[in-house]
Amino acid sequence: MIPNNLRVINIGLRVFYQSLTEQKIEAVHVNWEPKPKLEKEIEDILDKIDE
Repeated sequence: MIPNNLRVINIGLRVFYQSLTEQKIEAVHVNWEPKPKLEKEIEDILDKIDE
């Protein structure tokens, strides 16, 4: 059973967060997305810049 005092941490799609808040459910939205996959050559160049 879902408790009456449901609290949600939403990670990712904002539409889920909006749906929860429209239903008066306490929610926090974390704007997160996975790191994009880089080609190995570009990743190596960026690693050298970061040093």
